[in-house]
Amino acid sequence: QPLALQQVPGAGQRWLVVERAGVIIEVNDAGAEQGEFINITGVVNSSAGEAGLLGFALHPDFANNGFAFLSYTRTSGSGIESVVARYTSFDGGQTLDPASEEVVISVLQDFGNHNGGEITFGPDGLLYIAWGDGGSGDDPNNRAQDNTNLMGTFSRIDVDGAQPYTIPADNPFAGNALCAQGFGGADCPEVYAWGFRNPWRWSFDSNSGDLWVADVGQGRFEEINAV
Repeated sequence: QPLALQQVPGAGQRWLVVERAGVIIEVNDAGAEQGEFINITGVVNSSAGEAGLLGFALHPDFANNGFAFLSYTRTSGSGIESVVARYTSFDGGQTLDPASEEVVISVLQDFGNHNGGEITFGPDGLLYIAWGDGGSGDDPNNRAQDNTNLMGTFSRIDVDGAQPYTIPADNPFAGNALCAQGFGGADCPEVYAWGFRNPWRWSFDSNSGDLWVADVGQGRFEEINAV
């Protein structure tokens, strides 16, 4: 179940395929498999239909620092938790070391679906993370319009400052305390935009830098939003 494909910057012959079970496979220009880039099936919970290894982003300076970020779901109690974690390459970018995981941010999910999953570094060098509204249907817990949690939002964080991340000064709620496991006592400072159902796939326009989001609908409509 391949969910994403990206090219390694500066290495046009290297393509990385994200598979939902928790593996990233490298293929060459001819489509031939070159081996595993990383395998984290041991920590990924992909049992629900919208869970698993859902997103992947190489750090803009990957060639020098060897950092990559994975977005996946894991078991938490009787439910699941969405996680964005940093992994490091110790072999010049050929593979990522599964034992190098450092969790950056996580969100406890209400249900098994609507986990978002896309993560991308924007033109500003910041990491953008999409979270679904927590799942079920009709957003029963009213998450997407309540910014004391991260569900139904885009997070925008700086992963190059203090660990695990810092908040850009122009985020809407910058200055509030970080939201632990996706929840806080006030509006979460990680929030950049909100009101989404399940922003499953999205990207930045390569010319303008505009952020275009595909937000999965429920019954009759789908949305494409300019954020």
